[in-house]
Amino acid sequence: NPRKSAGVGGFTHGYTGGKHPGYPAAINKLVYATDAGSNIPSTLSAGRGYAAGCNSETNGYFVGGAGSFNSYRSIVDRIAFATDTVTRIPSADLPSANTKQSLMATTASPGAAYIGGGVSPATTAVSKLTFSTEASAQVPGSAMITARGYATCTSNGTNTYWYGGGTNNNGSVQTTDIDKTVFASDTTSNIPANMPTSYNVRAAATGNTTFGIIAGGYNYSAGGMAEMDYITI
Repeated sequence: NPRKSAGVGGFTHGYTGGKHPGYPAAINKLVYATDAGSNIPSTLSAGRGYAAGCNSETNGYFVGGAGSFNSYRSIVDRIAFATDTVTRIPSADLPSANTKQSLMATTASPGAAYIGGGVSPATTAVSKLTFSTEASAQVPGSAMITARGYATCTSNGTNTYWYGGGTNNNGSVQTTDIDKTVFASDTTSNIPANMPTSYNVRAAATGNTTFGIIAGGYNYSAGGMAEMDYITI
């Protein structure tokens, strides 16, 4: 079962890559029309778990993660949706501030993605991956207000929202804060809205131009949850 995997997706299919435990390099492909998933011959350039994923219209990017306990990867791999082929992209390697595990990534606009946070220790750092140049760079003005990992994020093409997460190394100390990064100015601020529950780590999120939807999550004293929350963005 994929756990702590990175996910990317195109219009007709998506992929999950790596996982923990084991830190494998395997990639699984899910075809939306049939709800069928299977491993593909292509693999990540190095095995890892706790990574993040983002995508352009034509390619997915598996970013960062850990290759073993407390051994963090700066690697970014590109998978082409049309051919299922994977290529290591050295120019996209993450800056040291985001060479973490349990980081977050989202496609912030048609031209770029934000990669933010991670542990250990938790960081506020945000980097930008520009698709046209396939280069990553830290963007100091976009730094989150609250340092965190194990969080999740969505974007509406104009703003990116960073939801909850954990502020310590294993995510057991949670935050309900939501930060917003404005793509046009590469600036971040905290917004008045907060996450409504204490299940704010290891959740999943998706969204569109109107809503962000946050599903599941984990609380160290109570376990997992099946709730869904949404935010109007």
